[in-house]
Order: sequence, then C-alpha cells, then structure tokens
Amino acid sequence: MARNSIPRRSPRSSLLRLPLLVFIAATTICPALPAGDDQVITQIYDVRDILHPRPDFPAPRLGLGGIGGAGIAEPFGGDQDEDNGDGWTMEELVDLIRQVIGKELEIAGAKVGALGSNLVISLPARSQERVSTILGGLRDDGRAVFTIDARWVELSDEALAELGFPPQRIPRAKRLSAEEGTRLLVAFAARNDLQLLSAPRMTIYANQRSHWLVVDQEAYVDRLDEGADGVLDPVIKVMNTGLTMEAIVRPRRGREGVILNWELQVARKVGPGVAGAGDEAEDFAAEPELGVPEVVTTVREGRTALRPGQFVAVLGLPSLESELPTLLLLSCTRSLLGEEKQADD
Repeated sequence: MARNSIPRRSPRSSLLRLPLLVFIAATTICPALPAGDDQVITQIYDVRDILHPRPDFPAPRLGLGGIGGAGIAEPFGGDQDEDNGDGWTMEELVDLIRQVIGKELEIAGAKVGALGSNLVISLPARSQERVSTILGGLRDDGRAVFTIDARWVELSDEALAELGFPPQRIPRAKRLSAEEGTRLLVAFAARNDLQLLSAPRMTIYANQRSHWLVVDQEAYVDRLDEGADGVLDPVIKVMNTGLTMEAIVRPRRGREGVILNWELQVARKVGPGVAGAGDEAEDFAAEPELGVPEVVTTVREGRTALRPGQFVAVLGLPSLESELPTLLLLSCTRSLLGEEKQADD
C-alpha cells in the first residue's frame, strides 16, 4: 500500500515570503508619514519690524504757566483701544496666526511658537504661504503713513456765506466731498478778503497719536515772593496762546478710508498786558503791580469717517486776535514709506 506524503517547501520559497512579512510588520509598528500637502515643514520668521512700537506724542495743554506735557485732558477718553499706536506684541501675533490657521494645527507636528523676536512655525507648505501673506500685510500696514494737512483762515461772515457756510459761532464740523474740498482750496487762493492764519501739517503712522502746535509765547509775572532779605522776587511764567491739533488715524478694516479722531485747542489772550516787561520795567520795580493775563481756551473734538479725497471743515473756532469767524479745512492722505503719496485706499 502506497504511503501518503506531504510535499516539502523548498528553502528558496520560504525566503521569498520573508520580505513580505517584514514589510507588513514595519507598516504596523511605524505610522505612515504625512503625504503630499500635509507634510509639515518648519520656518523661522523675523518679525522685529512688526513688533516695533510707535511712540505717541500727545498735544500739550495751552494757557498760563507754560506748556504742560500731560496732553489735553485725556483726549479721545473713551476711544482708547488695543490699536492705539503700541504695535503688536509677540503674544498677539502668535494668537493671530493660530486663529487664521485654525484646523491646520491639528496636523501631527504642527505648531506656532516664538523664539525671541522670531516666529517659529511648523505647518504644511500651503499654510506657510498664508503666514507669509499675513506678515506681508502687517508690514505694509506698518509702512503706511497718513499726512494731515490743515488750512486755517480768517474771513468775514459775508465771505463765509459766499463759500457756502452760514455764520457759525459754536464750533462744529462738516464732512466735504473731494470736489467740495478742492473747490474750497481754489477759492482760498483766489480770494483777497481772507487771511491765512496757519497751514500746519503732520505725518503719522496708523493708530499713532501725535499733534501739531502753532503757538505764541509771552513771559508774565505770576506772583512776587519775598526773599530772606525782604526783597520781592518776581516769579516769571510763560503764557502760551495759539492752536494745537491732536489726531489719531485708524484704518477701516475691510473698508476703504479711515477714521480720523481729532481734537483742536485754541487759546487766546483776553486779559491785560504783561506786567513788568519792556518800558514798564522801571515803574514795576518802583511800585509792583501784577497784571496777570487771562487766557480763554476753546476745545473741539470729533471723530470723522473719511473716504479717499474727502475733507473736514471745522467752523466756529475763535480767531486769536479778532472777532472774525474762522474756517479750518482738514484733509488726510495715505502713502507708503519710500513710495509716492497716493490717495487712501
């Protein structure tokens, strides 16, 4: 009787199966690497220029006793916010990137961090492009500057009415279109019955607080202090009269134009002359008599949304030396550092 026999595998056949077993084991133990667009790469971004803070320059307080450095009684009191000229912090920048990237951070190995003044970002290439776009936009914002031009004129009620403005003794502001503002500038140049009081200009960064100042200074004797030897020593202070404007320009996010926050301060002398000066010095030394001047200050503030080319006309500000009405015309244009000035977009 014949015996059943089991065929034996050749050693060569067993060896051929070994690589397949090794491959299956390897794919079970080692996770697959991200494929294609999900592969994480790490890039370092130097953001020192974005983090650089913009200092504020608040306007001084005019009047008697010299120019105070505390600003005009906290201008724009309720309007201060995180955009007010202090630049970005690294924490804010990291949070912004995280918010924009969103679910991309769920990819294995993805992260957004900081090292000194550098962003260290591990993300897929498509997300790195978005980060570069965001940082480029912030750099363009940092290069944007705004120039505020002013024309302050004094004219009669009749001339003011001819220009389209009724007499106004209480300060108020009116927004003008580009055509109306340009027509008004042309009329200023053509008329000989108005006086240009001042034409200041300031150039500032977005969200930076600054000011211009047109001031006359005059010394006066504030009081007499008696010294140890009984001699009266005059205490000299300075009277400051003139015009200041403090401004902040805020770009309108997602919309064209800007928000112009402004505060004007007019200080005019209405009291007696300055004691102890000029030809009166000898009489004053013989018989001291103080003549402390009086200064009346008018403050007007506003918040105006301006599209490219628009103007702001401020009426009713007092003149410094007469009772004639004044008109202050403001314009705001945007430009990038290193480029030609262009209309704000």
